[in-house]
Amino acid sequence: MKKIALTLLLAVATVLVSAAQSDNGLSSTQRLIGHTTTDQIDAENACFGQAGTYTIGAVLTADALAPYAGCKVVGVRLAVGADLGRAKCHLQSVDGASTATAIVAQNQRLYKGWNNIFFNGNGYEIKSGENLFYGFDYTETAEMAAAQQGAICVVGENETNSFAFMQNSRIYPVSGGGKLCVALIIDASSLPAHDMAFTFFDTGFKYKKATEKFEVYAMLTATGRESVTSYRVGYRFDSLEPQYATVTKDIASGASDTWQTSIDMPASLAIGRHSFTAWVDAVEGEQLEQTAQRVASVDFAIYENTVARKKVYVENYVDTRAANAALFQEAMDAAATGDNAADMSVVNIFGPGSGLAVSKGAFLHDVYAYTLPSFTINRSYFPGEQHIAYDLNDYLASLPPVFIQGMLSDMIVQDLASASFATVAIDRVSYDATTHRVTATVSGNVLPEATAIYNDLAVTLMLVQDNATYNGQTYTNVLRTYLGDPLGNLVTPVGDTFSQQFSGTLPLGLDPEKMRLVAVIHKAHTEEAPTLTLDNARDYDIINCTDARLTGEGGVTDVTIDAADKQIEAIYTLQGTRVATDAPLAPGLYIIRYTDSTTAKRLIR
Repeated sequence: MKKIALTLLLAVATVLVSAAQSDNGLSSTQRLIGHTTTDQIDAENACFGQAGTYTIGAVLTADALAPYAGCKVVGVRLAVGADLGRAKCHLQSVDGASTATAIVAQNQRLYKGWNNIFFNGNGYEIKSGENLFYGFDYTETAEMAAAQQGAICVVGENETNSFAFMQNSRIYPVSGGGKLCVALIIDASSLPAHDMAFTFFDTGFKYKKATEKFEVYAMLTATGRESVTSYRVGYRFDSLEPQYATVTKDIASGASDTWQTSIDMPASLAIGRHSFTAWVDAVEGEQLEQTAQRVASVDFAIYENTVARKKVYVENYVDTRAANAALFQEAMDAAATGDNAADMSVVNIFGPGSGLAVSKGAFLHDVYAYTLPSFTINRSYFPGEQHIAYDLNDYLASLPPVFIQGMLSDMIVQDLASASFATVAIDRVSYDATTHRVTATVSGNVLPEATAIYNDLAVTLMLVQDNATYNGQTYTNVLRTYLGDPLGNLVTPVGDTFSQQFSGTLPLGLDPEKMRLVAVIHKAHTEEAPTLTLDNARDYDIINCTDARLTGEGGVTDVTIDAADKQIEAIYTLQGTRVATDAPLAPGLYIIRYTDSTTAKRLIR
């Protein structure tokens, strides 16, 4: 017996696992697609442990459904562990914020075992770019809950989107029970006889050493009407000569195959940006056209040297009107004042139309905030995720802040050790109490990797308030204004260093002693990409970050970072591992970070 826990998880890699049409009551032109499409059941008495009616199902993302665009969904196939009487079966369209809109809601009697539920009408045509939720209403009686014996059928281990729960038109993932035994039934008569499509493609983090192996993990699905016995994948770096890999394996129509390979990177690839492209070259010996579903491509960068990150930049997208706003702030405040406080710089950017919003920061919500509240770390993409931003909403109501703080701590440590190719420091800050004018000098060092990977660099400088009051509530780390362009001001290195002055006005009514400056360095926007969009966002991750108080102790309004008498804040190995500052260091090369946010290398013999 399994008891399903409504423990809701952050998304990881979305993997579609499909299986073939078999002796399951379907016609020769019908197929099952989904996370589990065999007749295997590992447990048929899983339960929630609480009486009630639950809308349960699974989600297929637009990427997973892309090979079937134009086909019609004609029903769902599902298994239950007991006769459940009449229940409503659902097909719903799901937007990027996990909000569902009904397409089909059809009452049907559900019997113990497998049920084929065919929708009334001519079916629903799968559209490009659409996510679908499919499932049914499951009623757990008080007797079931008391006996811990339900009627939910599950198989295998959880995968992202393989078991979901819908409440008030919102979709939430369910963990702890395996994959729900439910699949879509589609009319596959419009598909070609033999075809293969990439349904998942991952090559890990985009920054790679030239000496690394290039690791590829991909899922390919047989999306034609007939089974496949062999297929060939082509792949190339940049525009170099293609290489080929032939796979011989019986793959039923609708089933998936894993293609993994570890490739030596060509010696001709220099430091800088590159691309890797793979494509389904042939199936059953027949050459195929390179359509969008048959091609997968990623950009990556090769580096040799790195610099230490001064701080990890945590950018929160919040709204005073959001249901979980207070819980989110509590969790983030706990992280920002915990063990990793010295390693992170947090900025809350409030949504357009909400209290404390900064109009010039609205573009960040357009690009990253697919749900509210959410956050990014260094605005960087983690392999396998559906979005750059992370969503904590599924945790906030069920886990205490200390658990969320622990998760965030792991993420901060990981990103602090990630590759960086430029430093940034705030050298001098001046504030004129009469004119409210703020002036700051920002400088840094630039590795050759930075120019090769990003071409030009820019610095964005923000004024952030420690404590801001709105409607009787106090909010921390609130973005108040930008000094300069919100998209960043171009820096022009002289040799391998740069120094640039920024200026702006502190909004009236703000206490300068409660303000700090946050500087981030990143790829500069160009005429080709003049603004940040969903299409180019992965190119604009934060390379490095630092912050400084607007005024010094006692309200001193002209603050210079003194290079003398520096205090060590942290020591790292070249691999980014933090070591103790109060114990002798073993021989080796270390990176020292001082309390003034500068860094230096030190060789211990």
